[in-house]
Amino acid sequence: MSLSSAPPVYFYAMSAQLKTFLDRCCGLYTEMSNKEFYFIAAGAEGEAGRRALERTFDNLMGFIDCLENPIVRGRLLATGVWHVGDIKGNPALQEALELGRKV
Repeated sequence: MSLSSAPPVYFYAMSAQLKTFLDRCCGLYTEMSNKEFYFIAAGAEGEAGRRALERTFDNLMGFIDCLENPIVRGRLLATGVWHVGDIKGNPALQEALELGRKV
């Protein structure tokens, strides 16, 4: 089972779209054991807002903590990404490449 999702993040918290997705996993979560997870988030805040953006990951850990033997393989934050093209030259691109190679 592979899981990929890229919902928006609003105000440094889980969006309604992601919450709905997790709610729909409720009946299956007892079957989700030994799964690997990678967290990737991008946000407009600069480096100073990194901790606020990490709250999104904290929200997801509430779900992950209910699973049997979950394995968080990576966490990636791309900060300072707001407008088209802002990601160019961002060190997070190289980090994403490295994470992708581990999958």
